Amino acid sequence: MPRPPKLNNPRIVPIIFENEQYLLLKEVAEKMNRSISDIIRELVDEFLAKHGLIEKKVVVHDAGFNVLRQLEYNMVIMDIEELLPYLRRDIEIMRSAIPKSREWINARNRARRTVKKLYALIQKLGVTNNKKVREAIKLINEFQKCIKPE
Repeated sequence: MPRPPKLNNPRIVPIIFENEQYLLLKEVAEKMNRSISDIIRELVDEFLAKHGLIEKKVVVHDAGFNVLRQLEYNMVIMDIEELLPYLRRDIEIMRSAIPKSREWINARNRARRTVKKLYALIQKLGVTNNKKVREAIKLINEFQKCIKPE
């Protein structure tokens, strides 16, 4: 059974892209779980609205590729934000527990895993001027102070 049509009165229009454009567009479409056609239609709607030929829709995407970067950036910040309470908790446990005790070692091991994840996320972002990133770096430094005597 064919899938239901997305459009009311569709027209097929052949279009030619540079290979690099196509590959980037395909990558973005896959990451956004959308078809290339959907993205192109959205970009055409934005262009037509910009030139006053159609009414502007509520636009979620601002220019295709930049949107993905912004979404990825926001998702990475959210991932960092989710990890911070765990690292904070483990640092507190390490401060209050007897060094080298089972509780201290368990907290240290959990914190090490969290720090590795945070490092990877911060590296993925490539920026340190975000409030959550600065907070993560501060906590990582606190963790390093907790394990210095080792």
